[in-house]
Amino acid sequence: MYTGILRSFATLLTLGQPSVIFEDGMLMRDYIHIDDVVSANMCVLESSEADYQSFNVGSGVSTTVLEFYKEISEYMNSSLKPIMNGEFRVGDVRHIVSSPAKLEALGWKPKKNLRDMIADYLEYLNEAENLDDYFASAMRDMKTKTAIMKAQR
Repeated sequence: MYTGILRSFATLLTLGQPSVIFEDGMLMRDYIHIDDVVSANMCVLESSEADYQSFNVGSGVSTTVLEFYKEISEYMNSSLKPIMNGEFRVGDVRHIVSSPAKLEALGWKPKKNLRDMIADYLEYLNEAENLDDYFASAMRDMKTKTAIMKAQR
C-alpha cells in the first residue's frame, strides 16, 4: 500500500480511518512532487548532454514511512495513530532513496518539498467526489495472495 502512499494516507485520514504501516515504519523512501518529475523529464529532453542516458528522478531526501504519516496527519490536524500490526510486504525493499546527482549536473533541482506535495494533493482531494474506501478490499486481496504476511517472533 506504499504505492500511492499520499493517496492512501490522505484518503483514509479524510474518511476518519487510520492507515496500516508495515514493519516498524522505518522503511525509507524518496518522495518527489509530480511537478518536479515533469521538470526533470523536460530537462533531460532539452539537453543534448543527456542523450542515450538514464537518470534517477528523486529528491535525494530520505523520509521514513512513519515520518510521512506523521507529516500528513499533522497537516490534516488528525490525531489518528497508524495501525502497526507486525505485517510486512513480501519482497519489499527496506530503503529506496534516489541520487539526483546526474540531473543536478544538467542544472535540475527539485523545487517542491513534502509539505508542498501534501498541500497540493489535499487541494485536489477536496475537490474529489465519492471518496470510496477501496483499501479494505485491497488489503484482503494482498493477504489472500500472500503479498502481506505476519512477522514471526
